[in-house]
Amino acid sequence: MSLIADPGVRAFLREGTRTGKPSLCVDSGRLPCAFVQVKGKVALSDGLAGLLRTAAVAAGRRMGRERAEDPSKRNGVPGGLVAGLRPAKAVAAFGMTGWLR
Repeated sequence: MSLIADPGVRAFLREGTRTGKPSLCVDSGRLPCAFVQVKGKVALSDGLAGLLRTAAVAAGRRMGRERAEDPSKRNGVPGGLVAGLRPAKAVAAFGMTGWLR
């Protein structure tokens, strides 16, 4: 699992790596509420080549390979950071409010 972070998120990622307790939590924000939290080891890279490659893979998944180049150039810029998370534990909860729509 890879995450591209802009300069504003870098300190947060580095702190998670320094403490040895990185965690990524994704909240759905819609009813019924749900979240997934993934914990594990993180490897950080600020190399531009790796950043462009990761941005291109992410854009290719969203938009298709043939259209991935433009978004990857826009998102893979100097000052960015790639965080690779190797999952060790995942916690998830779905339908936490008990409401059904």
